[in-house]
Amino acid sequence: MIKILFILFFLSGSFCSFSQEKWASGKKDTILENTDFRQKDTSFWIYNLRQLRDAVYTSNKVKAKIFFNFPFKSEGNEIWYLVYSDNEKAIEKIKHPSKPFTEKDFETHFAKIFPKQLTKCFLKIKLETILKNGQAESEIIKEGNATYKLYITYDKILRTFELNLATNTLYKISDSEYEPAEANYIYRFKVLKNGHIKFQEFLMAG
Repeated sequence: MIKILFILFFLSGSFCSFSQEKWASGKKDTILENTDFRQKDTSFWIYNLRQLRDAVYTSNKVKAKIFFNFPFKSEGNEIWYLVYSDNEKAIEKIKHPSKPFTEKDFETHFAKIFPKQLTKCFLKIKLETILKNGQAESEIIKEGNATYKLYITYDKILRTFELNLATNTLYKISDSEYEPAEANYIYRFKVLKNGHIKFQEFLMAG
C-alpha cells in the first residue's frame, strides 16, 4: 500500500521493434509519421541517449519506440503499477506472473512512463559526463511537498546504464506532523556493440 501511495503522489498532475513506413490508399499511415529516425551506429553511444531524451522531451512516441522491443515484461509488474498509479481498480486486477507490456500499451501510457518530473531532471544533465565519470546527476527539483533528482550510472563491464529518478515526499499525517517517504523509479538500458541502446527493464523501490 505504501508503494502505491508513493506512485500516486509521484504522478499526480501529470521503460519496439522498428516498423517500416506503410502506405494505405496512397496515404502514409499517420501512426508511423516521423519514422525516418534511426539510431546511429557509433562508439559515442551518448548520441543515441541524447536522441532518447529528445523523444521523451517532445513526447515523440514513434521516435521513442525505437529504443524498446515489444512486448516486454517487468518481473514484479512494476511497469503496470506505474501506469495504473491513479487507478486502484486496475491495480487490484494486476496478476502474476508478469503481464507483457505491448506497443499499444506504450503509446497509451507514454505520459505515465515518462512523467514530467523525469523529463525536467533529464534535461538538466550533461550527458557527456557519464562517459568521463561513469555517472551523472541532475539538480534537485521541488514540487509541492516532494523533491526529485535523476541519477544516471553506466556499467562499462555490463554495458548497461540506469536512469534512476529518486523522489522524497512529505506526507501530512496530522495538522503539525509530516512523514517522509522515499521511492526510486529505475529504467535500465543495454548499450549494444553498435552504440544503439535498448530498454531492458523497469524497477521500482521504496
